Amino acid sequence: MEISQAVKEGHIKVKKSYNNIQNAKNTRRKSKLRDQFFCIVGRNLVRENILCRYFELVLANGKVLADKNRQELGNIAQRLKKLQSLSVEQAGFDRELEALWTSLSQHFWDEEESDLPRLEEKLTKEESKGIGKSFTSIRSAFLYFPSKNSWI
Repeated sequence: MEISQAVKEGHIKVKKSYNNIQNAKNTRRKSKLRDQFFCIVGRNLVRENILCRYFELVLANGKVLADKNRQELGNIAQRLKKLQSLSVEQAGFDRELEALWTSLSQHFWDEEESDLPRLEEKLTKEESKGIGKSFTSIRSAFLYFPSKNSWI
């Protein structure tokens, strides 16, 4: 699997997890789904930070792009941390979840429409598949990422 596909699959998992929380019928289920969401977004943040390194190494203006992405990821991590401090029953939970999703979806769109195509353009198919394979490994390594720890 090429790097773009691996990254997009991660984005799809985050979106599905977000939608699951939005569609939860009761607070107990919503709380469980919230914890899963933290785990999935946490894995995604780790992978995205590693992707920044590839931007630096491969693209001509990669350092600028990587710094921009790291800034966005830092903001997302702060929003995630704030959301993590709220129970699903608290009044601000849904508002914070929506704000986090807005940041995530904009970041995903920019990455899929601009950053990844530029990266793929500079890689051979074999290089892209090798990086994609490493992303799959990262996803597996964080399968049981602790959701209650203050890792941010």
